[in-house]
Amino acid sequence: MNKTLLISATARSGKDLLTKNFIKFFAENGIFAKRYAFADELKRKLDPLFLLNHGISAFTEDVKEKPLIRGMLLAYGKMCRDIDPYFWVKIIRAKIKENEKSHIAIISDHRYPNESLMFEDKVTINITRLNTDGESPPVGEDEKINMPILKQMADYKFYWTDCGDDLNKCEVLARELFNEIFSPRIKDFQEKFA
Repeated sequence: MNKTLLISATARSGKDLLTKNFIKFFAENGIFAKRYAFADELKRKLDPLFLLNHGISAFTEDVKEKPLIRGMLLAYGKMCRDIDPYFWVKIIRAKIKENEKSHIAIISDHRYPNESLMFEDKVTINITRLNTDGESPPVGEDEKINMPILKQMADYKFYWTDCGDDLNKCEVLARELFNEIFSPRIKDFQEKFA
């Protein structure tokens, strides 16, 4: 038995940072949680091609390399979704089920409304990062279309300011959200996912 958390936000809004903090907070309570990402599966499929032909990993964090491969990642991801709208979801569901230990599965990159439909026991969270200029803008057409829908669908909506390099501030904000959502459920989770 697993519980699934799906986190949505525009690019560079802190989805992975929130996920890392949630995993840490669950562990502090003796609860096993693990990160999953649809994009990781996409990158695993394209990484050999990129490395062989261009010497760039699909997992690069280099700000000069990322824009070079982004178009191909998006195009291949879309092609697979056009063939089967649940293509990436099926892969992640299988990976979650492969893990024999009951756990909380945190999907750190919920980007399309249909993705959450295949998870029964779930919590959806939308993050909006606030910059000095307002909300963090969407990157690309898909985010412009899907983020308002995902925000509306979310069980919890969370706004946080840009923490810059202050990871302690981010951790404090993440803990506030964690406590708001999960404090009433911790004992139940400890029984199911310890």
